[in-house]
Amino acid sequence: MASTHTKAVFRGAGLARARVRVRVQRVVACAPDVAHANTAATHPTAFIHPTASVHPSANVQAGAVVLEGAVIGARVVIGANSIVGEDVQVGEDTHMSFGVRLSNCKVGRRCVFHHGVCIGQDGFGFYFDEDAGRMVKVPQELGVIIGDDVELGANTCVDCGSRRDTVIGNGCKLDNMVQVGHNAQLGENCILCAHVALGGSSSLGERVVMGGKSAVADHVTVAPHSRIAAKAGVIKDIEVPGNDHGGFPATKATLWRKQVAILRRLVARGGVTSESL
Repeated sequence: MASTHTKAVFRGAGLARARVRVRVQRVVACAPDVAHANTAATHPTAFIHPTASVHPSANVQAGAVVLEGAVIGARVVIGANSIVGEDVQVGEDTHMSFGVRLSNCKVGRRCVFHHGVCIGQDGFGFYFDEDAGRMVKVPQELGVIIGDDVELGANTCVDCGSRRDTVIGNGCKLDNMVQVGHNAQLGENCILCAHVALGGSSSLGERVVMGGKSAVADHVTVAPHSRIAAKAGVIKDIEVPGNDHGGFPATKATLWRKQVAILRRLVARGGVTSESL
């Protein structure tokens, strides 16, 4: 068994490595961003509506469209074949890759939207009208507010609000193919890995981390600093901040791991068989 001194040495080494990584990332962040370098220009095939306001330092690439009343800040890059909808506001130094779609939204500064990001489209809201005998669409007429320093991965979708604006707080990072439902609220610096789905009117506190393919049901609130394991399903409020959760329905990770271990032992001993399930 390792001595207390040995454990302390290893802990110290781990902390030292973590500090080195942070310092390296800070240096890299100060280096010129060649991939997102901006040269002020408007491609001849781009369309900018006469009522739109585009800063002279912006870069509007081939086939891009900027519609009525849109406001584009300094040094913004609008990638090829991207569309900025009516009255959309985009903060300075934001970079949009190819095929981005923005509507009904206000975007902060220094955001990065990768290929195919869609923001501000209708949310998924319907109800069954018994008298008419058919599904009726719930109006989706509010917007999306994106904070500063937000990064959205390829093909991520953020729906507009129906009863309140959908909000993504400062510093949030969303991986590829994440779905954010209408009215959802994300606190600052949340991390959502690929294929995460947030139901309508769900809320995440600050610095929530969600593993790949995990989900939060509609109208559910997740406390700040919570960590949700991959493929977990959160179907009721998480009220205590700072805990790990996993499984379906999601529960505290310590209990979830015990449940999985007990079930495996039962199956191994023949107490539970596939025929009895």
